[in-house]
Amino acid sequence: MGTARALLATLVMTGLGGCAGLEAPSDTVPTPDAGPLTMQCGTLSAAFENRGDQPVLAVAGERYPLARVRSASGARYEAVGDSGTTFWNKGDRARLTLNGEPRPVCLSPGAVAQPFEASGNEPFWHVVLDGGTLTLERPGEASVTGPFRWHSQSASVSRGAVSLNGDEAEVTVRHEACQDSMSGMPHPRQVAISWQGRTLSGCGGDPARLLRGGTWIVDDLPGRGIVDGSRMSVTFLEDGRLTGMASCNRYMGVYRLTGEGLTIRRPASTLKACAPALMDQEQRFLERLRAVQHFRLAKGGLLELVGADGTLVRLHRQSVPSVYTDG
Repeated sequence: MGTARALLATLVMTGLGGCAGLEAPSDTVPTPDAGPLTMQCGTLSAAFENRGDQPVLAVAGERYPLARVRSASGARYEAVGDSGTTFWNKGDRARLTLNGEPRPVCLSPGAVAQPFEASGNEPFWHVVLDGGTLTLERPGEASVTGPFRWHSQSASVSRGAVSLNGDEAEVTVRHEACQDSMSGMPHPRQVAISWQGRTLSGCGGDPARLLRGGTWIVDDLPGRGIVDGSRMSVTFLEDGRLTGMASCNRYMGVYRLTGEGLTIRRPASTLKACAPALMDQEQRFLERLRAVQHFRLAKGGLLELVGADGTLVRLHRQSVPSVYTDG
């Protein structure tokens, strides 16, 4: 079991961070007068619509008129008058940048970003799906590789198959959160591989996709509550930075995701003075961020930042108004 634990930690820390990359895409791009193409960019939803001469990107409660620009592949757009907001569509996935900040790779319903990695325990196993090839690794056994193909892909579940050592293996990827049975780390996908009369079950995808994309709003600081009318928030950025409102001041810091947990370092705020109650709450909030060791998803889509003694901060995704109407 010690060998399996060490292998798991190494594989997750070195591999899963790459799960948000783009695989070789199809050349399909939205056509004129097409209805909204909705994608999920981590925790953020984005919709691209092309009505005649004016494509529009709707994201985070805003509508951005777009102009198409030259690109080596796919279809790349910039917001009119704002070169820092771009949408680069490559079939069932896209790159999104808002106000100069890259967001997680956007995926259409059912799409799986590659390279895609998954693993499970008891017995330990690890798979990598990349470029139409799937590789299965198990401690003490030679890795096996075969050509992979999808049978079906939908917003809830994607199914495919691979030939390993001459035997067909069925792969099921459910687009639901999954908690690793050994480390407790949440992942965005549930994975099952049926091969040679047994089923290997585990979790897959990059845990960062559960955090990044949109903004999280603090609901509660357990044990203390929050000041009425105050606002605390956390936004996990793509480059390992986080930012948000601490009650009175904005703050910035850095975070790190490993195979075992989440840590937040150096959260520092600006120096505006506010009412004593808000200043006290701000200091307590920043202290709790420094003590975070892990995160988990709770009922209702809540995010809990967890320390050695339990939940430190409880948050919900920032809601945004609907951006499309029937007209």
